[in-house]
Amino acid sequence: MASSGSGGRVMACVDLASPNSKTMASAPQQTHRTARELHARAAHQLRHLRASTCIVATTIGTYAMQALTSPSLRTAIWDVSSSPVTQLLCKSNKAILRNGQWHRVVTCAFVHTSLPHVLMNVYGMLRLCPYMERRHGTPTMALTYVATGAAATLASVCFSRAPAAGASGALFGLLGMECASEALAARRHGAGHEHAEHAMAIARVTGFALALGLVIPGLDNAGHVGGTVSGALCGWVADATAQRTAPRKLS
Repeated sequence: MASSGSGGRVMACVDLASPNSKTMASAPQQTHRTARELHARAAHQLRHLRASTCIVATTIGTYAMQALTSPSLRTAIWDVSSSPVTQLLCKSNKAILRNGQWHRVVTCAFVHTSLPHVLMNVYGMLRLCPYMERRHGTPTMALTYVATGAAATLASVCFSRAPAAGASGALFGLLGMECASEALAARRHGAGHEHAEHAMAIARVTGFALALGLVIPGLDNAGHVGGTVSGALCGWVADATAQRTAPRKLS
């Protein structure tokens, strides 16, 4: 979360009189087959990563609306905080607490303040969301993303008066969930297991990212911490649910 304030063409020449002309003539067929395979693979990924696709598409679409409704498209790259869409969806303590606009608790995670801001968070989504969706399933990942994004906004409401926007609270939530899940798995398998190493690696990355919030102005660290803590709680709940519903071995 952040406080708001030429391409070249390659041409191939085929010598039909050469001995290899038959092989080269089949190249378009091979290319077409490869394109179909890539299309099928992409369709398969989209079917199994519905939540990740929806989150990224919604975030990009929302920013496009922010930019298009900004007073000046020239400055929209660096600042869309004055866009009516931003003003309607961002975190605002007054709008939430006094006017009862509680939708902002959720929508805050889908609006951003600038193009670099949204690109950075979309990169984080592309790295985290598909992995978490494959690992924990579509419903769990989607619910965790929305819930931790909302928790991050509420934490920001409690500890900061500044308006805020951004998906980083929800991304910290996914990190917190994975760290907790790996730590719980490490406790079951032993300290030397790879789960322990994974948990420590995630904890170091998360800690470093939180520390950046202390030295870089304009970052909403309250939201980041709120997202991380609520994500860890979601990880504990998801792990406990998985253990309770897992088939038990007969002795």
